[in-house]
Amino acid sequence: MSKRFLVIGEINVDVILSGLPALPELGREVVCDSVETVMGSASAIYACRTATLGQQVSFIGLVGDDAYGHLCVESLAAAGVDTGLVIVDPARHTGATFVMSLPENRAMVTHLGSIAELSARHLPPGLFLGFEHVHVTSPFLQVGLAPDLPRLAREARDHGLTVSFDPQWDPGETWTCVREMAPSCTVLMPSEEEACGMTGRAAAREALDALAGWGSELVVVKLGAGGAIAASGGRVVRQPGVPIKPVDTTGAGDTFDAAFVKRLIADGRSVEESLAYACAAGAAACMQVGGASEPLRHKDVMRVMRDGHV
Repeated sequence: MSKRFLVIGEINVDVILSGLPALPELGREVVCDSVETVMGSASAIYACRTATLGQQVSFIGLVGDDAYGHLCVESLAAAGVDTGLVIVDPARHTGATFVMSLPENRAMVTHLGSIAELSARHLPPGLFLGFEHVHVTSPFLQVGLAPDLPRLAREARDHGLTVSFDPQWDPGETWTCVREMAPSCTVLMPSEEEACGMTGRAAAREALDALAGWGSELVVVKLGAGGAIAASGGRVVRQPGVPIKPVDTTGAGDTFDAAFVKRLIADGRSVEESLAYACAAGAAACMQVGGASEPLRHKDVMRVMRDGHV
């Protein structure tokens, strides 16, 4: 039986504007090719990808009793995620992120809503019982939960769980709590921009070396189209990306996280193989609109690894 994963995190919708020729400027208008409203948030996308890749996963989070909240919970359940711990609060409004997606990257505007309201008081006693792994992401949006995340990570390790942590971008660029979280992390998984931002280094390799000294067992830095690099115990591993012409990069990093953790923690594979698997999954995700609007299966990822393209 596969290991049981737990995700503690934010839930919101993504309103995705695709096919933009450029980002809009004040006082001017641009035309996009399509607009779609789908379940978003790094935590929820990670959970959906984990489920469709074949792992048991439960989610704890907070949504409003509104159309956005219902869409998110239904999307999680449809992907095979256990939503029994999700709290639906009529007094809250579900958050929303407006994503302006260009082929090479994206820009986002987020209304936090219920994202900021989840706190330690919403977490049930014995939270970690029955789970083998917990994933945490986006502490800088989850302002109600962030102060307790380092403690929760330590408790998870004390209960025998492995811990993965993707800090995501800090809008305030203060990067508080990452150093506190790092010693409890089995895997710390920032992007290149995040790694450089939190360490003050100019290049990914320099940032990787700095983060390796913060106490995590393994540090993985995602390089987008360039693949990924990882460091553990003084050893550095590099994995090139899969060449693609992306349709939408929304959720590609979260898909990478889910695939890497599945391969490393659940399947017990090497860092090298886990990086290759994660890069293949991230590339496949870029050929879909939305973070997890379509399922991504283990066989899909293995086909990309075999063929060397999507």
